[in-house]
Amino acid sequence: MDDDLLPEPDCLEKLIQDRPEGIVQPVRYDLDGACAEISPVEYNLQKIFCRNPKTKTVKEVISTVISDNCREIDIAGVPFEGPLISKSVVNKVGYPNPDFFIFNDDLDYSLRTRSKGFSIKCIVDARATRLLKNNQKNDLKSWKGYFMLRNHYYILRNYGENKLVKNRVYLIMFYYFLKSVFSFDYKFAKVVIFSFKDSFSLKNSKRFRP
Repeated sequence: MDDDLLPEPDCLEKLIQDRPEGIVQPVRYDLDGACAEISPVEYNLQKIFCRNPKTKTVKEVISTVISDNCREIDIAGVPFEGPLISKSVVNKVGYPNPDFFIFNDDLDYSLRTRSKGFSIKCIVDARATRLLKNNQKNDLKSWKGYFMLRNHYYILRNYGENKLVKNRVYLIMFYYFLKSVFSFDYKFAKVVIFSFKDSFSLKNSKRFRP
């Protein structure tokens, strides 16, 4: 659990209530009480023209789920902020890939977990509060941009459910490269090229670290 996430006193009790065999996680809220749970209910790796594979989030469906008196939501991916991972999952799936950095290590682990037949659920009455506001709007142009692109390329190439999705990485790479060149942002153009080259094996995780 991240040190900027504060679980409610009964959070763990709620998570283990049904003796989960897969992965369960609490619903995260901001300090102002607003739901901050953007874990994907759907993560689409089939559509070619899909700008963001995360097509539906917990935040978008939770009010309906609560009104229907449901206690859990099946989700496609879990963030590494407070999940409870069963020993059965660790025994069959192993550990998270240490070659990821900052982005998508949790998504990679979620995809591997689901491929082994385990479920991932968000437990509605298990609550935790984020002590820091999460804002990734400027991450792409910061030092984090390299890892954001590299790891996303890797996910599409390795988990895309058809060849067109797997090869969408080329469209993304060319888009950002041309955009940066035409805006004379040659520094970011280098980031785009390096992130693409390194995405085949997730190497050079120290290249752009601050």
